Amino acid sequence: MNLKDHQECLHQKELLDNARKAASTGQYQSNGAVTIPIMGHEVTKEYRTKMMDWMVEVCTSFKCSNRTYFLATQVFDKYIIRVRQLGKTLQNKDVHVIGVTSMYLASKYEDIFPLHSKIVSDKIAHKAIPAKDILRKEQEFLW
Repeated sequence: MNLKDHQECLHQKELLDNARKAASTGQYQSNGAVTIPIMGHEVTKEYRTKMMDWMVEVCTSFKCSNRTYFLATQVFDKYIIRVRQLGKTLQNKDVHVIGVTSMYLASKYEDIFPLHSKIVSDKIAHKAIPAKDILRKEQEFLW
């Protein structure tokens, strides 16, 4: 086995471990307490699941790394947990812009050629979310 094969094997193991961890509990650690991300929101489990499936499709179509998807999922969940901590309640209609922004932000960290806000707006969000709104939401994520 050469070094590249070994690295690829380790990368796939890491992705599998992360997927198992997320799928087995649907919960994440936040300040030492187990939290279900959508708890306290009016976002349904089915709607969150559809968003995660859609994010897989987008990441595949736009040749984002697997790590981008997993980071986007974490960013998505951590954002909605934080919003709840601030006393706000999200609804299903809020999920799309959060998912799109999560992928945009994750791509900046993980991809060699990250997604551009204009591409995200035009091709991924099908012009339903203007690029300036994605950038504004990104700022909100980072506070």
